[in-house]
Amino acid sequence: MKSNDEYLYGGPLEVPGEPLKGDPPAQRPTNKRPRAPYKKIFLSLVFILTLALVAYGGWEFYNQNKATTIKQGSAVQDQSTPASTIDQTTNDTPTTTETKTFKASHPRISLTYPSHWVVTENDNGLRVESPSFKYVTTDTGEVTGNFRIYIRQQARAPDSQYIGDAVAIKPSEKLAYNDPAVGQLPETNLIHFGITRTDHFAYFFIAGNYSLQQNDTLGPNYGKEPQTYIIAGGYSSPELTDDMATHKVSLDYYAKTNAYKQAVEIIKSLQLL
Repeated sequence: MKSNDEYLYGGPLEVPGEPLKGDPPAQRPTNKRPRAPYKKIFLSLVFILTLALVAYGGWEFYNQNKATTIKQGSAVQDQSTPASTIDQTTNDTPTTTETKTFKASHPRISLTYPSHWVVTENDNGLRVESPSFKYVTTDTGEVTGNFRIYIRQQARAPDSQYIGDAVAIKPSEKLAYNDPAVGQLPETNLIHFGITRTDHFAYFFIAGNYSLQQNDTLGPNYGKEPQTYIIAGGYSSPELTDDMATHKVSLDYYAKTNAYKQAVEIIKSLQLL
């Protein structure tokens, strides 16, 4: 029979020291020592080392792949670069301050030229030629040749052929003589020509009062008058026997060599006597 006290509190009384209904059973004391965390530490170290090795391997793969890409890109670039190793802006005619003066009776002219250039006369005309050097042409590749200036009065039939096929690659430029002779014009027109096209340089030409625009031509009859001077210059070589025969060179090259610059200075020194 239940006491009134039990009903007073709505349920049976709990005696101190007894487990509560619904609580987990009391844990029995144990004499086992806690397991040391060495195994967990070891596994953690192995895991960290594995991550490090994976990261290092990925980094090495990235670097090797990057190096291969750069190497392949360089190979592609090399394929588009001419095989020639010529430095086309410096490895030609040496710079010098030593000069010589030459006077010719026919045509009656005087000019000053670098001492390492050579002047030869032939058939009432003359050639002024630089020392030989290597350069790259647009028609025959790499050649060993020189820069040749050709001067005479009155064009011959072979000269007219080259003049007739020449097309100005750009508007003519004014060129002032250093010390013009009496009666000589103080300046002239320097014209740069290609042969039938304007995508290369074949030779320059001194044309007096004639001023041309790009694509203009002097025509095959220019220079047939006895008093007309034929003055031209371009990149040539020994196998080109015609006085005005030249090799075609690229537009971004022809004016950069010492040979070209020295040739222009020779033209500036001309005195037409």
